[in-house]
Amino acid sequence: MRLEKWKLQFLAIGYGESLSLVGSGIVQFALIWWITKYDGSASALTMAAFMALAPSIVIGPFAGTLAGRLKGKYVLVISAGAGALLSLLSAILITSNQAQVWHIDLLILGRSLASAVCKQVMLVSLSQIVPQKNQARVTALNQALLGTGIVILPAVSAILLAFLTVAQVMLIDCLTFGPFAAAILFANIPSGQRCRPAVTQTFRANLRAGLGFVTQHRLLKVMCLQTVILNALLTPALVLLPILVTRVYRGDVLHLGSLQVAAGIGLALGGLVFGFVRMPLSRIKLSQIGLIGWGIGTVCVGAIPAVISNRQDRFLLAVAAMFVIGVTHVLNNAPLAAAQQAVIPPELSGRVFTLIDTAVNVGTPIGLYFVGAAGDVIGPASIWMGAGLMGIFTAVITLFIPDYMNFGTAELARTEPIHHRPQALA
Repeated sequence: MRLEKWKLQFLAIGYGESLSLVGSGIVQFALIWWITKYDGSASALTMAAFMALAPSIVIGPFAGTLAGRLKGKYVLVISAGAGALLSLLSAILITSNQAQVWHIDLLILGRSLASAVCKQVMLVSLSQIVPQKNQARVTALNQALLGTGIVILPAVSAILLAFLTVAQVMLIDCLTFGPFAAAILFANIPSGQRCRPAVTQTFRANLRAGLGFVTQHRLLKVMCLQTVILNALLTPALVLLPILVTRVYRGDVLHLGSLQVAAGIGLALGGLVFGFVRMPLSRIKLSQIGLIGWGIGTVCVGAIPAVISNRQDRFLLAVAAMFVIGVTHVLNNAPLAAAQQAVIPPELSGRVFTLIDTAVNVGTPIGLYFVGAAGDVIGPASIWMGAGLMGIFTAVITLFIPDYMNFGTAELARTEPIHHRPQALA
């Protein structure tokens, strides 16, 4: 049976995206592990995380528009080529014993910049190639690919680093570039003119419209504030996981990979549970119970070494706790997103979600700054326990706010201003 033309193009891009995901994921893991072993301080890891996030914060809101104006396939190849060259430079510096932490930080920044551009161009390209009726299925396949990467890549990276040097692992990104470039150049990706949207709104206008809706919706403000606070705590805690493993759990790279795999499996299972099992609780109540579970798991990861002396036993318990964190993270986020979509009018959804993403992206570096300073003083275990306790505290508080528990339901719709009431709830 002959494949339709768009399917061939999608397979080519999907193959290229898979190679890019593998190369980038392994390199990122390797660089973080090198910083952990070379420096081992919380401030060094949080600075590396900031460098990785900075391109998304700065160009993320504009990247979609820029991607629609550029020639897709050439941008993809050039950005991936730049990332491969930076990986090669990293390998040379590390092999020659000339690498310093600030060198690696700059290389992470450059790779993240190339990756941010590549990601947006990939999204725009797929939206132009795939017919409208098939885009939901393609999106699901992309999510499945990303989820598989979350589960598999930490394990693969850890195994590679157990047998190879960091410099040798860095060369994997260079090896994947050739097949990636061949696949992308084969695909017939639309040019900038064809990708250019018919109607373009500036980021400032979108932000102003989203802010106007959020500021007049009391409960949505509470939800946004909670999301920003939790992400500002969660991301830095995850950044300090390598130090937690090496210093507190006395583990190695295989232990780190195992913990990340456990969290990835939890994420995948949580997605399946929420996607196929009908929950008897309201969206927000389920979300806050998931947040309490996430907080308990996070506290346990930080507290286990203090109460369990046997090294193997405490590591197995930490794996179980990371699995719980993965499952409950989905149970917290998925119902929350569904409640937001039910309340926010469709014509404003993109603008409001852009505002929320912007707030989260700005809040995360602030969290990284304070955690980087505090992590070297109080230790990574205390940071994990503090993040978990804050999550539990905010969830318990919201459980006693009746209006918040009805967020996204018909009961709330009757209390909202008429001009803010979504069509679906009218």
